[in-house]
Amino acid sequence: NYLQRGFRWTDLFVSILGISSYGFIIEKEATDSGYVAEKLNLGNNDTTDKVTELINNVKASLIDLKNKGGLDNE
Repeated sequence: NYLQRGFRWTDLFVSILGISSYGFIIEKEATDSGYVAEKLNLGNNDTTDKVTELINNVKASLIDLKNKGGLDNE
Protein backbone atom coordinates (compact mmCIF):
# COMPACT_ATOMS: atom_id res chain seq x y z
CA ASN A 1 0.00 0.00 0.00
CA TYR A 2 1.63 3.16 -1.21
CA LEU A 3 0.75 6.80 -0.86
CA GLN A 4 1.83 9.39 -3.43
CA ARG A 5 5.32 9.30 -4.90
CA GLY A 6 6.15 5.83 -3.59
CA PHE A 7 5.81 6.56 0.11
CA ARG A 8 4.17 3.96 2.31
CA TRP A 9 1.82 4.65 5.19
CA THR A 10 4.36 2.88 7.44
CA ASP A 11 7.15 5.38 6.65
CA LEU A 12 8.31 7.88 9.27
CA PHE A 13 7.36 11.30 7.91
CA VAL A 14 9.58 14.18 8.98
CA SER A 15 8.87 17.80 8.15
CA ILE A 16 11.07 20.83 8.72
CA LEU A 17 8.64 23.73 8.50
CA GLY A 18 9.34 26.06 5.62
CA ILE A 19 12.12 23.85 4.26
CA SER A 20 11.13 20.31 3.27
CA SER A 21 9.55 17.02 4.29
CA TYR A 22 10.31 13.38 3.56
CA GLY A 23 9.14 9.87 4.48
CA PHE A 24 11.92 7.62 5.80
CA ILE A 25 11.61 3.83 5.68
CA ILE A 26 11.40 2.62 9.26
CA GLU A 27 12.80 -0.86 8.58
CA LYS A 28 16.18 0.57 7.58
CA GLU A 29 17.59 1.03 11.07
CA ALA A 30 20.33 3.61 10.47
CA THR A 31 19.91 6.58 8.17
CA ASP A 32 23.07 8.46 7.16
CA SER A 33 23.25 12.20 7.89
CA GLY A 34 24.18 12.89 4.25
CA TYR A 35 20.94 11.22 3.15
CA VAL A 36 18.92 13.25 5.66
CA ALA A 37 20.68 16.44 4.52
CA GLU A 38 19.81 15.69 0.90
CA LYS A 39 16.17 14.70 1.46
CA LEU A 40 15.36 17.52 3.88
CA ASN A 41 17.52 20.19 2.18
CA LEU A 42 19.41 20.91 5.39
CA GLY A 43 23.04 20.89 4.28
CA ASN A 44 25.82 19.20 6.24
CA ASN A 45 25.98 20.82 9.69
CA ASP A 46 25.39 20.19 13.40
CA THR A 47 21.63 20.61 13.00
CA THR A 48 21.54 17.88 10.36
CA ASP A 49 23.53 15.59 12.66
CA LYS A 50 21.02 16.16 15.49
CA VAL A 51 18.00 15.68 13.20
CA THR A 52 19.59 12.45 11.92
CA GLU A 53 20.13 11.28 15.50
CA LEU A 54 16.49 12.05 16.31
CA ILE A 55 15.22 10.20 13.21
CA ASN A 56 17.37 7.15 13.95
CA ASN A 57 16.27 7.05 17.61
CA VAL A 58 12.58 7.30 16.67
CA LYS A 59 13.00 4.59 14.03
CA ALA A 60 14.80 2.30 16.49
CA SER A 61 12.00 2.81 19.04
CA LEU A 62 9.34 2.06 16.43
CA ILE A 63 11.18 -1.09 15.31
CA ASP A 64 11.45 -2.20 18.94
CA LEU A 65 7.76 -1.53 19.51
CA LYS A 66 6.84 -3.41 16.33
CA ASN A 67 8.97 -6.39 17.36
CA LYS A 68 7.16 -6.50 20.69
CA GLY A 69 3.82 -6.64 18.88
CA GLY A 70 2.88 -3.04 19.63
CA LEU A 71 2.41 -1.99 16.00
CA ASP A 72 0.40 -3.55 13.21
CA ASN A 73 2.54 -5.33 10.64
CA GLU A 74 1.26 -3.35 7.64
